[in-house]
Amino acid sequence: MENQDYLHSNTALENNLANGWDFKFGDYLSRGFEHTNKQAGPFIGYTVLCVIIALVVGLIPIGGTLINSLFLTNCLMIGFALGTKHFQKTGISDFNSFWEGFKFIGPIAILGLIVIVATIVSFSLVGLIIGFSFIGDFIALQQNPGNQEIARTFFLNLSEHVPTLTILALLLGFLTFPLAFAPFFIAFYNKDAIKSIEASYKIISKNWALAYIFYLIATLIMAIGGAITCGLGLIYLFPAYRNMLFAMFEDMTGMNQENDTTPLANPGAFGE
Repeated sequence: MENQDYLHSNTALENNLANGWDFKFGDYLSRGFEHTNKQAGPFIGYTVLCVIIALVVGLIPIGGTLINSLFLTNCLMIGFALGTKHFQKTGISDFNSFWEGFKFIGPIAILGLIVIVATIVSFSLVGLIIGFSFIGDFIALQQNPGNQEIARTFFLNLSEHVPTLTILALLLGFLTFPLAFAPFFIAFYNKDAIKSIEASYKIISKNWALAYIFYLIATLIMAIGGAITCGLGLIYLFPAYRNMLFAMFEDMTGMNQENDTTPLANPGAFGE
């Protein structure tokens, strides 16, 4: 599919921005599983390949982690939604559609850079509150994952700050989770990185608290299910999780109200 085949009009989005949107908690959960079940094989295969690719790239001594953070992860993650959208439009499962997130590598890389900066700021805030030694221990653990002494020191220090870190994590998550929807705006509304962030925060603001609770519960479903199955269940639950988020995105932007005759998005129309 060409890039334009994924685009949607701003009309329903602007209507939801002006009038709000009804939050359908149960629908997003059920549609997430429904989308995944329709293409279970391709989704599982794609998930396994994503893990392998991310792990291999992460092993690159210089720049591997940066490549993952800057663009690779988001290009791969948007592939779940592109695979779902292709099936919705054609009724045919096309494994190639999952990889088309790389067509948006430019704006996704800029978005990734902004997220990296936001992450650094967040870690700095944590350091100011509980002390920068915690961040130093964390970095040391990343650099020496098999060192038991470093791991013991890290978790000992971590245990002393669990309540504070929990509150900080929930607060920072509450403030930053709309960024998770920015790649969808890049792929489906032809937004650049800045406008995708702007659109994400504006539409989420209409149901911010409920959206955050749903985001947390969807994450917990994936995490708990993965833990119960010793990680094996994640090859199914992770695509289900991504499809839950996409189901919410479809609803809050009005994508699921459009048809193939709706005029395509004008990238400069939003926010002007």
